Amino acid sequence: MSLTLTTAIRLPRAHIAIGMCAGALALTACGSGTDDAVAQSVTAQYYMFAGEPSENDIPDVELDEPALEDTEDHYFRYLGVHGSTEFYMARTDHEETVAQGLCFIAVDTETDEPTTACKGPDELDPMVVQVDTPVEAFLIPDGTHIDELPEGWAQVRTNVLAVTEPDVAADEAEVMLPVDSEPPQEYTLQRN
Repeated sequence: MSLTLTTAIRLPRAHIAIGMCAGALALTACGSGTDDAVAQSVTAQYYMFAGEPSENDIPDVELDEPALEDTEDHYFRYLGVHGSTEFYMARTDHEETVAQGLCFIAVDTETDEPTTACKGPDELDPMVVQVDTPVEAFLIPDGTHIDELPEGWAQVRTNVLAVTEPDVAADEAEVMLPVDSEPPQEYTLQRN
């Protein structure tokens, strides 16, 4: 029996560094500006997407929004109801990329009429989506800090602020939106 000895192949350090960077590219883009994009992603800002979907997460109405065409059921989440309005959100695919947009959906349960507002992944900062319904409503990310809302405004669900009394409500409300590893960002919600 003979034993064959071989020498290990030694790659220059530059090749090893390039290989490691290429391998980590999908996760961190080697420390480039994508860390901000990850921090502002839909799943990072809305924790409901971390859990498994349920059959209640899908609105039972016809959605004519082009961004929601062919959206798979597991991308929808039910946010709750206020009065006669049910609220949903959905992650949307964007032009064959891994980046996702976000849609805010309000359904008037008396008429089964949906109202939708969608944003692409490049429009998500500061991730507030407004819908006109019987009440004006705003989808806000988890961790939004609200000191005090003006008269006529209310936080009706964890992720939904609404103008509940349109005749007396102020035209705007101030909130502090979460920003990863930075102080919260002041943001003004404005009525239409």
